[in-house]
Amino acid sequence: MIPCNLVDSVKLRHHPFDIVSVSSNICRKFINFLPLQRAAWNKFFPDCALHFSIVYAPEQYDDAKQIASDWGCNLYRAVPGIPIGNQGKLARLFEATRHGDKIVLIADADSIPLQSAYLQDLLSLRKPYHLGMIGAEYYIGSVDSGKCPMVPTTAESVVFKKIFNLQDSSTWESFLKQILSKVEYSNPIDKKEDPRISDDPSKLLHFSDESLMRLYLNSSPAPCQYIRRDALFPLDIQLHWIDRSWFMIDEEKLRLGFYTEANLPRPFDPLVCDPILRYLGIHNSYNFIV
Repeated sequence: MIPCNLVDSVKLRHHPFDIVSVSSNICRKFINFLPLQRAAWNKFFPDCALHFSIVYAPEQYDDAKQIASDWGCNLYRAVPGIPIGNQGKLARLFEATRHGDKIVLIADADSIPLQSAYLQDLLSLRKPYHLGMIGAEYYIGSVDSGKCPMVPTTAESVVFKKIFNLQDSSTWESFLKQILSKVEYSNPIDKKEDPRISDDPSKLLHFSDESLMRLYLNSSPAPCQYIRRDALFPLDIQLHWIDRSWFMIDEEKLRLGFYTEANLPRPFDPLVCDPILRYLGIHNSYNFIV
């Protein structure tokens, strides 16, 4: 059930994940959500660690080093031949492979939880050492059938490691090289699996990490568990989400913990997001990254 009282939604039980893995390159479209990410995950899942990974171009090293120092981010140097925006998506997946038996949740830079109960209860349905994939039902019967929304894909880190066939010694560079090899010697399904194509989602053919994950899972020994978003109650995303496609906020529902998450307009706009910033208690102290 969606809680009617925010106090109930933040009572802590054993969380079904230990780490939240988010990533971005250094661009205004995504990086300025970082303080919002910290505030939201700390509020609703204070026992879980936010791992925000940043991919930077060589000329951005000084800026990246300062951001990492200020915000505790992981840094990955961009490699040539792959659009940096696509590397910004992939860094969260590489980070998810590096933490042994800890449970990692994949999240988007521009999306945040607005309560704890929904994710807490939904991901508690996941079987240990299975890749928990949420929301695949929304793609059934479409051209994207067989894919699953990347968020909030959740599993033990060793499961992600098995999917991408990585070793303990694998590096960021070898991870990307392995992906290119996988794409090169596999039959593409929608031709969006290759991270070397455009990172511009407005183009007809652009990279999709969901397509890449589908390609890997078609031949992976890692067990998957598909969980419907409405497995616990009749979730209606147009009612229970704050989403950039129909952006509207009922502040009373927000205060009561009715909404499950927010998928925010890009780039970050503090005026548009002011009710959420107030809800999180950071409306007077928000810091832009770039």
